[in-house]
Amino acid sequence: MKRIGMVAAAGRETVFRAAERIRACMEQEHVDVFCDSTLHDAMSGTGLLRRGVSVDAVIALGGDGTILRGVPYALTDDAPVLGINLGNKGFLAAAEMEGLEEAVRNLLEGKLRLEKRPLLSCSLDNQNLALNDIAILRLGRQRLIGVRASVDGEEVGCYHADGILVATPTGSTGYALSAGGPIIMPATSCLLLIPVCAHSLEQRPIVVPGTATIELTMLDDPQMQGVLQVDGKTAGTMMPGNTVQIGYSGKQVSLARPAGQAFFDIVRHKLTEWREQA
Repeated sequence: MKRIGMVAAAGRETVFRAAERIRACMEQEHVDVFCDSTLHDAMSGTGLLRRGVSVDAVIALGGDGTILRGVPYALTDDAPVLGINLGNKGFLAAAEMEGLEEAVRNLLEGKLRLEKRPLLSCSLDNQNLALNDIAILRLGRQRLIGVRASVDGEEVGCYHADGILVATPTGSTGYALSAGGPIIMPATSCLLLIPVCAHSLEQRPIVVPGTATIELTMLDDPQMQGVLQVDGKTAGTMMPGNTVQIGYSGKQVSLARPAGQAFFDIVRHKLTEWREQA
């Protein structure tokens, strides 16, 4: 590897200390470092990481949100993304702070396992890609929104809720889990359709095939507006009558993981902390 990109959570001293440790590793191996805007000004001598800049790997310092921010930078050259957890859960991360140097060395030496994860696609004003999920949510304190859902042209029903979420198996351990969805193993080819705080006793999460196209339409009510969120970032406003189609894009991103790291080991460690305390 010759060029590494780094993205980071903002405003934390631990992030900058971790970034300096990584840069020291890279200098020893004569690898050029490109930093996103969070790090670039504080780390002299590094390049600025932008969309379209060619890198051999992307290292994300923070929680899962930071890892999701690193994905677009990796797509230019199908570069792997290595997450170093500096947040609370860091479910997508490959290593914690104490194992930082070992994880970076293993990345440079090609010793990490690369897991291909598919990306969702949706289009409103322009195309958006998501690793975890795509959601339509109500704006602020506005009343519940109404969204009609269909799968491959077959109507599912109308949801009156705080929002509706379409998630990948990768995203099943994120927002989807908090919204009451199941945990899905990453290699499973499916999509999750999940109402967020639905005003109904009947509406429950639905699992559909990975080949499906999900269509979400805002009801034609002038008092309703929603926000389209892609991996937690606002991508546009959903006006009455607006429709988005969501399905797999055909694109993938590689997550770098330790060779012996098992999925349910992570689930037990990251998501059942109350059992550890019992």
